[in-house]
Amino acid sequence: MYWVVHSVKRIIGGIEVIMVLNKKQILCYLCLLCVFLFKLTIIGKHVEAATQVDGYKHFKHNAYNLQWGYRCFEYSNDYICTVITGFSGGGYTYKAATNQDLASYKTPADIIYPPLIGNGTVVLQGVYLLNTSNNVVNSLGNESFNNGTINWRIVPGGTLWLLSRYSYTWLEGIPNATYRIQVGTTFALPCSWYPFLWTDYTYTPWF
Repeated sequence: MYWVVHSVKRIIGGIEVIMVLNKKQILCYLCLLCVFLFKLTIIGKHVEAATQVDGYKHFKHNAYNLQWGYRCFEYSNDYICTVITGFSGGGYTYKAATNQDLASYKTPADIIYPPLIGNGTVVLQGVYLLNTSNNVVNSLGNESFNNGTINWRIVPGGTLWLLSRYSYTWLEGIPNATYRIQVGTTFALPCSWYPFLWTDYTYTPWF
């Protein structure tokens, strides 16, 4: 019985009065707790509309190597997300990007070099929600994404995949504002090339 009394005392914030509970009172408190937890589970977010948004950009980077001379390294970024609007059980409305993924790849038309030359690597820096002043209002870092994709793409046979990342985490803003997504990536070559590092940005249309 001491454990029950002590726990109740701690939950209510250290009140100086020690409560002595009988079995009926304990059952009553447990029932109230279950009802409270159940209400928390049903207070969620309700989606009213969902639209898929796609941001695509093709990049060309020229670099020089003593052994291989000048080469052009081309690749594409394709970012897809679902923009949702709705309201929450708490009474507020929202607009958010979810079901996000990024695919970075080279098609055969981009000239896929043999392993001795290499084709570079792509690293996700972050995904940023921009307002109409191009200020960042929300963002997700690379650590919020997992390897792989969740959206369909049609690419030519022989495509070389450089990066694939996805996230279900919401990138949320207010419903009556206009936004676009900025995706920051790093394209890197071995340091024997000059230059060997670029920062690239891919944008979605405004939504």
